[in-house]
Amino acid sequence: MLLCGTSVSFMHEEVRRSIQELERDRKTDFDIMEASPSEGNIGIDSVRELTEFLASPPVYATRRYGIVIDADRLTSQASNAFLKILEEHRPDSVVILLSQRCDELLETVKSRCLRLHFSYPVSRVQAIISKYKEFKAFKALMMEDYEILCFLERMGESSASVETFLQACRRYGKLGEEELVTAVTELLEKDSPEGRLLFHCWFREFLNRVGSATASTDAELILKLSKVRKGELLNRIVLESLHTLREFVLVFGSSAWHLTRSPDMLKQAALLHCDLELGTIVEQLRWFLAVASRKVENLNSEAAVFVALLRLKRLLRGEKNC
Repeated sequence: MLLCGTSVSFMHEEVRRSIQELERDRKTDFDIMEASPSEGNIGIDSVRELTEFLASPPVYATRRYGIVIDADRLTSQASNAFLKILEEHRPDSVVILLSQRCDELLETVKSRCLRLHFSYPVSRVQAIISKYKEFKAFKALMMEDYEILCFLERMGESSASVETFLQACRRYGKLGEEELVTAVTELLEKDSPEGRLLFHCWFREFLNRVGSATASTDAELILKLSKVRKGELLNRIVLESLHTLREFVLVFGSSAWHLTRSPDMLKQAALLHCDLELGTIVEQLRWFLAVASRKVENLNSEAAVFVALLRLKRLLRGEKNC
């Protein structure tokens, strides 16, 4: 099966839940294997390991399940090796591919799969925003990362927890420059829904500082940040810039939403290898904010967003004069 949708994390959660329901109370730990990107791609070694796993009969469950997360990131070599699994797997095994960008898969892979579309629970996103207006700032994150949606839903059950979290978000606006730099170092350690949300709040404050700072203050802040785990910080900032664009697009409704899921652009983000200067990214983000702050009713909003995305795509490819 090839499952396509806007959120791999949501599809992954639903697949795991469905397997548990199908297998009832049987143990599935020994009969599920997952392959996911490592350093940007899924290589042939992962495919070989999955092939060996699916060649054996199930241990406790009724079937063996091979799940490929972000299947569009299979290398060409891995994709061709994967065809053998799709054509000759055991009758008591199931192969499930998950992808936000199904069109990126080889035609030979797609033609051997039953293709299904997984709709995201948008109504749940709207419900949590209706209950807590402050969460609107996280709409783009909730629309892509299912873990974040579930985290905010659970938090929404307690008004006290929500207020504590919002206070943690607001504190970045009260920090001095040294403290702001120290704060991002701590946030890079937190790979959790709460950590990603707080990084998003930090990033918005960072943009506000850059947008209002003088040239000398701006350069000083960027210099300090460039010394903070540069590679990891740059990747996080690029991903956050995508979310910033998505939030901008959401102002205009779903008609422009599809533009932020350009397969080519997101692929470039996922496979980012070029070492960009932080100042280059900041220059582009300044431009995005300038577009977002104008009287957009007087512009063709979809055209403005599309131009912004083209600039970001060129930036991700390493073109510095875009």
